[in-house]
Amino acid sequence: MNEFFELVLSKDHMSASVKLRDLPLDISLEEQSFKEWLHEKKIIFGLKHEAIHSLCSNPHQCQYPVLVAEGIAPSNGSDGYIRPEFNTSEEKSISDNRNFNFKNIMNIPSVKSGQLVATIIPPTLGVSGMDVYGNSVPAKNGRPARLRPGKNILFHQNQVYATTDGQISITSNSINVFPVFEVQGDLDMEVGNIDFIGNVVIKGNVPTGYSIKAGGDIKISGLVEGAELIAGGSISISGGIAGASRGMVKAGVNIYTRYLNQAFCKAGNDIYVETSILHSTVESGGHVFAPKGQIIGGRVSANKGIEVGEIGNEHYTKTEILVGNLQSILNHEKELKKEIDEVKESLEKLHVLKNKLKGVLHSRKNLTQQEQLLLNKQQTTSLSLEKKLMLLQNEYNQLMEEYTENKDAYVKVHGTIHPNTQICFGKYRKLTQQAVKACKFVFRQGEIITIPL
Repeated sequence: MNEFFELVLSKDHMSASVKLRDLPLDISLEEQSFKEWLHEKKIIFGLKHEAIHSLCSNPHQCQYPVLVAEGIAPSNGSDGYIRPEFNTSEEKSISDNRNFNFKNIMNIPSVKSGQLVATIIPPTLGVSGMDVYGNSVPAKNGRPARLRPGKNILFHQNQVYATTDGQISITSNSINVFPVFEVQGDLDMEVGNIDFIGNVVIKGNVPTGYSIKAGGDIKISGLVEGAELIAGGSISISGGIAGASRGMVKAGVNIYTRYLNQAFCKAGNDIYVETSILHSTVESGGHVFAPKGQIIGGRVSANKGIEVGEIGNEHYTKTEILVGNLQSILNHEKELKKEIDEVKESLEKLHVLKNKLKGVLHSRKNLTQQEQLLLNKQQTTSLSLEKKLMLLQNEYNQLMEEYTENKDAYVKVHGTIHPNTQICFGKYRKLTQQAVKACKFVFRQGEIITIPL
């Protein structure tokens, strides 16, 4: 069989195929002999019996390479998550991102004392696979949902209850029931800047120069100008943001707004924009959704994906779109690598010093008091640096896990993407040279590719 066929295995040993070498025209292959040959090659699991039968019956009629064995891929467990138990009509209204009801989003759910507000769904276990050699391929178990104790809530048997009347605020890793600070009109000098532990509701506009900080959510019924808004939860702005390149809007969870104009926005999760994003700097840890709007100018980045109606304009305004790995993550990776290298270099120098002092001890049988102090200091510093190196490497490994989670990042454009738009997936860049309609950009095998919708 070795004269007739070449066995080719995938790198992960999950599939085995045969290529044709040289096969006489009058050859007669026995199926059992072929399987024994595979067994000699230690291919014992996932044999494709129909393919083998077809190959042995008509070896000259096959389309080579022929897949003769295929393993079973492992199935990773699902991560645990938090399932809200209160009225979630707002969330359901945005599940179809092209048709979300912006007005509904402006409603902050209220709960009563003793009410069940959430259930913690545990993770599931992974199911191991098996390669063609019959070796078990381990699967990853799901990760438990991380939920820190919040304000005015009670945990009981994977369920979360409110301990007071108030409004719900769900951050990335906690649930809170907060009191509300409400301003019946525009934010002005009479009220001043706001720094409040709970939710903040402004029934009017927020002019330039003002600051609102909330431990929970911020809801603005009017317009936000060049102001600073920082929320531990979500920020909802019904009138839009006209930042004039001043101020900042930063949310721990989501941002909902009608439009962005010369604004700076950053959200831990998703950003929803009803109409346009104009000459703004936008950074999202999840998605940026503006399915009926357009992005013109500025820089918009999202860790998971961007969905928009149109990008750029007929004047070829330069627009930068980044997905997959946020610039902050890339910068963090660079800083960690630098710090790890510096710690390793310091440890190497300490190791040289240690060997030198041990050499002195071996030749003289003792050390001077100063040399002994130096050796003790070296040992203490080495232990401290080794601990620091372990922590840095753990942090770096966690960052690399975030990279793998972003493999499905995308840019989806329902209308037209105009020339002079730069699409970036991490360090890979693609500049559009001509208008393209209804397409999706994804990253595959080191290349940014365009898929028609």
